[in-house]
Amino acid sequence: MSSRNPELSSESAEVPNSNEQPAPPRTNPFLSQPDTPRVLHRQVGQIALPAVLTMLLQTVNGMMDMFFVGHLPTGKEALAATGIGGSVIFLMISLAMGVAAGTTALVARFTGAQQPDSSRYATGQSITLGTMMGVLMGVIMYAGRDALCAVLLNSKADPLAPVLCSQFLSMAIIATLPIFLINVLQSAFRGVGDTRTPLVIT
Repeated sequence: MSSRNPELSSESAEVPNSNEQPAPPRTNPFLSQPDTPRVLHRQVGQIALPAVLTMLLQTVNGMMDMFFVGHLPTGKEALAATGIGGSVIFLMISLAMGVAAGTTALVARFTGAQQPDSSRYATGQSITLGTMMGVLMGVIMYAGRDALCAVLLNSKADPLAPVLCSQFLSMAIIATLPIFLINVLQSAFRGVGDTRTPLVIT
């Protein structure tokens, strides 16, 4: 007859196996702890340089619009129309950058906390918000483009400039939704430390 203590048997059964190793935490390939100041400077340069090039390309794109428009026969009126229209588009970009700033903050926070599910959820919510704002602002601006151009440009002194501005916005406002989505997606990549992918997208 066995004199085993059942309590001891249950305790021994609950002892974990010491050979099992805990799974290592998931690390981000773009974010790692620098060993030396030189490594830190190199990491800052790798993150900052693509972001600087992205902003530079966007600025050059606006300058190219002014360059081509300035060589048209109606260059004076066309430049005025493009300048006002560009300001309206920059307003859209500013609103999109507001959503993008929140996306970067949330994604970076959850990425640093090793919470990839929360990071993906924040990105999805930002895409939804960006889509709604892009559609809403695009519809409002497209419907009111003629009145807006007439207010911003003196239609009595120069009736051609508001017409050209309205034509310019008719094409540019179509890109409102992509502007919001691209900014949100770029900000999500920046939140995980990847600034190269936004440069390729741009």
